[in-house]
Amino acid sequence: GDRASTTCDQAVLTPALRKLLPYIPNKQASETERWNYPRREVEEFPGRDVYIPYHDYKNFLYIYPLSLNFSNRTGSCRNIQLTIQVLEAEGKSGVLDCIYGRSSGQRMISEASTVVQYHNKNPFFYEEVKIELPPYLTKNHHLLFKFYHIVCQNPKPTDRQKTDKELLIGVTWLPLRMAGENSRSIKDDVLALALGEHRLPVCTDLPKKEAYSCISQSR
Repeated sequence: GDRASTTCDQAVLTPALRKLLPYIPNKQASETERWNYPRREVEEFPGRDVYIPYHDYKNFLYIYPLSLNFSNRTGSCRNIQLTIQVLEAEGKSGVLDCIYGRSSGQRMISEASTVVQYHNKNPFFYEEVKIELPPYLTKNHHLLFKFYHIVCQNPKPTDRQKTDKELLIGVTWLPLRMAGENSRSIKDDVLALALGEHRLPVCTDLPKKEAYSCISQSR
């Protein structure tokens, strides 16, 4: 029978989106199509230790948001969307472009978002967020989580107060480096990466205090 010809194997990207040589993209495709064209390798999570030489630099962090409990929150907070950012310092200038984008979008982005949970104050999330951590982490590096209420209905012409489609209803954060088991405080030299499952209280807004990112509120 007929056989379809393809050169997909000649354009392969690693899980870190690095090109495997020889890398021959489809020159006839547009710039957007050319980025979507390569085949991407999937990162393996082995169930046991695998002893093989490392031939590629990897420093990934995977975030899996689980759930949110806003049952006692009053006001408009039913159509909930979560956004995640990585910051090296407080403020907009500290946001890092180190989050891997979806396959149909940009390679690296500064903010990842979940799907909107419609009419649900206790949503469960199912997204995976992949982050390429910087080689060196300080005590100010942290994850910033923001919760928004998404307005689905168009406001009435006379209702001038409801013009924003995204209303910030909560915020929380997690320092990427926390005091280790042998440390007495975050000021000690021994710091550990904040791995595992965390239960974080949600604030209505970020603290006015400077260097809030050093405050651990994980439980």
